[in-house]
Amino acid sequence: RIARGLLPVYTAEDMNTTQRDCDEISAASGGYAVCKSEGNGGSGNPSPYTALGVAECMRIGARFVFVGTGIEHKWVLVEGVGNCGAEVAKYSLENGANVIIADKRKSAVDACYRVMKNCLGDECDRRVVPLVIREEAFAADQYAALRNRQFDIYSPCAGGGVLNDASSSILERAGVRLVCGSANNQLSGPEHGRELHDARILYLPDYV
Repeated sequence: RIARGLLPVYTAEDMNTTQRDCDEISAASGGYAVCKSEGNGGSGNPSPYTALGVAECMRIGARFVFVGTGIEHKWVLVEGVGNCGAEVAKYSLENGANVIIADKRKSAVDACYRVMKNCLGDECDRRVVPLVIREEAFAADQYAALRNRQFDIYSPCAGGGVLNDASSSILERAGVRLVCGSANNQLSGPEHGRELHDARILYLPDYV
């Protein structure tokens, strides 16, 4: 009903929405929704395609930042392992990286880890680190504190505003050289992009 008042604007699936939501919006608005379920003539879940774009952007960015080595054997912290983030983690592994799968929801971390375990077998324990983060925590900060270990790439795939006043120094201390993820509005403000640049961290939006 709200959608009808916004016509002719189309809407689509994003964070915390589903194909079923798009089906209902389409029915209520007369077709002004995409990413509907395939059974209703839509394209289905867009997350794997979004994740593929992130993974390719990350792979190319790593080749630029880590000259001579690229993404292989690097550690990627994926914050938010829902529909899209879990796929980003999977593609990162396929591209030769190791991953830290972080989420506030233990169920999401456990589900993602099970998929990785099925794919990698015993190798999973060496290449995948599960991390359930506190509600108020920045995953990079908590990971560094809990694991005392550096990582190379930060991939925010959950809520926005994660690149803020505190995060640049945290990422720099953690050894991060590249930020590339699927989250919307990752920068709290334009000054935080400059802070990443000054810290010699490449911020690479996934749509570039």
